[in-house]
Amino acid sequence: MFQEERKENILRILQEREYASVRLLGSLLYASLPTIRRDLTALEAEGLIRRSHGGAILVQDEIRRPLAFRAGTMLSEKKRIAQAAAALIPADSVIFLDASTTAACMIDYLPKKDITVITNSLTALNLLEKHKIRAKCTGGDLLHASRVFSGRMAEHFIETFHTDYCFFSTSSLNAAGQITDYSEPETYLRQAMLRCSKTAVYLFDQTKFGKTATCHVANLAQIAVAVSDLNPPPALRTACRWIQA
Repeated sequence: MFQEERKENILRILQEREYASVRLLGSLLYASLPTIRRDLTALEAEGLIRRSHGGAILVQDEIRRPLAFRAGTMLSEKKRIAQAAAALIPADSVIFLDASTTAACMIDYLPKKDITVITNSLTALNLLEKHKIRAKCTGGDLLHASRVFSGRMAEHFIETFHTDYCFFSTSSLNAAGQITDYSEPETYLRQAMLRCSKTAVYLFDQTKFGKTATCHVANLAQIAVAVSDLNPPPALRTACRWIQA
């Protein structure tokens, strides 16, 4: 079993049990104790778990968790946001979709005719193929936990296009209007998408407001439209156009 697969299995076990010892994880995953300890060290460095009493517990911070854990949270809100965002897209558009779970929800609502979608998300690509929507993939280095392509190859691919729209989401938006995220590779790609699109549309649900992550993606004032289930505070209401889903 490869390390990325073991790490995802460790996260699933911790999701079910809240705490697991190194010995238990080794037994369940048929791995040596030193191997499990290395995996836990890597997961702790990513901010996903905390080491505790010879084992580990899951960090109770949804925005740091991998795609498999984020996809099912706030799902009804994400679908409403996605539907409202998809309604903005006219025929014959070329759009960027980032690798967020909210952007992936848009695919069920996208027009099926004369739309081209450019994405760095393997999950989105599979959904686009299912719906027979014309798509282009950035390629690049695959981040297994989030099913995202990243790296200079992906950035270069994005920079060869100029699209009508960019739809993206991140981990957090703070009260100062700073849009931030925990993933440095995905931050670079989102910034490239923003530079290479006419209209940027930011998608976020209310659980992401009032937080600040490590990487600064953009300021809300740089965004044309924000689509959210949040009633925006007065200080942010004038920064861009708001659509409340």
